[in-house]
Amino acid sequence: MSSLKKYLPLLFLLVIILLFSCDGRDKKHRTAQQDLIENKVLDTFSGAITIVPETYFENVTDTLFSNGYQIHTKFYSSMESGLIIKDSADLKTYYRDILIDIKVSKDNKEIFNNTIDKAFLLENKILNKDETTTYLVSDFWLENLDQEDGFPILVLKYVNPKSKKNRLFRFNFHEEGLIVEEVK
Repeated sequence: MSSLKKYLPLLFLLVIILLFSCDGRDKKHRTAQQDLIENKVLDTFSGAITIVPETYFENVTDTLFSNGYQIHTKFYSSMESGLIIKDSADLKTYYRDILIDIKVSKDNKEIFNNTIDKAFLLENKILNKDETTTYLVSDFWLENLDQEDGFPILVLKYVNPKSKKNRLFRFNFHEEGLIVEEVK
């Protein structure tokens, strides 16, 4: 028994050294993602996500027409909002919202100046809440612009990425105000 008491401090010191030498220094500079990849667990938490469009884009046009109308449009991708569509069990696509800033004036008198986004569509009852969460702008163009008595028309093409259904809306900019109609 006395010989055990003699080695007890040494045994205690050995246990303390073993405990303090397992401090995880080798894992100090590793990320959680690296640990998940090493243990082949990352695939259970993530799937492939495709982003459309991948980066920010912007298309700006200024047009002056012989009948006195001037149109400034800015068509750009939102970096804050969008829609996620589940393509399959592990594949998803994130579609960024597309916004349109439009300013219409005639003979230097402003007729319309606003951003056409989901809030604008809801506020003006162009789309309902469910439709604004499933439809995205895919294209736009101007029509009927250079007639003497004509007024500018902005056509917006909306698409539902899941069902691939398209909807067209015509924004007619009269001097008296905006008229929106869906093209059937």
